[in-house]
Amino acid sequence: MGNEIYEELFRLRVSDFDCFDRLTLCAILDLSQDIAGKHAANLHVGYDDLISNDVVWMLLRTRYEFYKNPELHTSVNVKTWPRVKGRCDFDRDTLILDNEGDIICKLQSKWVLVDVKKRRLILPRNYDYPFKDHCLDKTFDTPFDKLDDFSIEGLEEHKVQTQFLDLDHNGHINNVSYVKYALNIIELEKDYYISWNGFGDKNEFKLYGQAYPASAADY
Repeated sequence: MGNEIYEELFRLRVSDFDCFDRLTLCAILDLSQDIAGKHAANLHVGYDDLISNDVVWMLLRTRYEFYKNPELHTSVNVKTWPRVKGRCDFDRDTLILDNEGDIICKLQSKWVLVDVKKRRLILPRNYDYPFKDHCLDKTFDTPFDKLDDFSIEGLEEHKVQTQFLDLDHNGHINNVSYVKYALNIIELEKDYYISWNGFGDKNEFKLYGQAYPASAADY
């Protein structure tokens, strides 16, 4: 394995679980974006490499499938690799594995490069990863679904006050904070979890999925 794949062992903390001892979606996405940033830095396309040119990575979409819940105070192996860059975006795959090598969660994320001063997307013609042989494994074989617009008529409105700790080092709301806002409204019952989700840039955030009883997670 060369530098096209990056993996790291993470010790799960009590704060990574909710009151029912379920690994939270916030923790999953936090692990995913954390290891993506570390890998990008190792490949010399990380935050410090790009910000001098007023360029940053922006997470555009994410989807995941959750297979099993890990135990408290255990470690997980998180593995990530980028796909061949697209015309205007970069897809990345991530696996979260337990000590036995079984999949806890698999993710695919879509990233774009943004000029922070002009607030515009940058076509990646001048940016790429420093290797030719990409890992061809895919966590998902199908492309991202198109996010259709939807009506909010008749839906209950919840207003959220952004706090200081919701911001990332770009001064923007952290992706994990958006998910936290949504989950605090949903308040999943003890025997349920969100098995799949995705969010995109329309109105900055969109979350959708299906909640299933915990017994349905045994697959």
